[in-house]
Amino acid sequence: MKQILQVILLIGISFFLYGCPYDSGYNIDLTPQQNIDESLLGSWSTFTRKYDDDQHTREESVKIIFEKRTEMEYDISITGYIDELKPYRES
Repeated sequence: MKQILQVILLIGISFFLYGCPYDSGYNIDLTPQQNIDESLLGSWSTFTRKYDDDQHTREESVKIIFEKRTEMEYDISITGYIDELKPYRES
């Protein structure tokens, strides 16, 4: 009985996680409500600091690119070698 419950829970969680992919053609609103902010367009980059342990740190480069799709929609790309982004990377 416990295994059946675990399988049902696993299937439910899988549906929940697949319901919101990182790359989605779906809008937040049915029709956009606000014009894009032109000052955000372009490439933005920074370094993030990662703590390996108490004494060692490393920096990783992160780049976010905002492009104009329409007057009310952005295309956003996030690149970099951040461990937290690994689950969202395309194969």
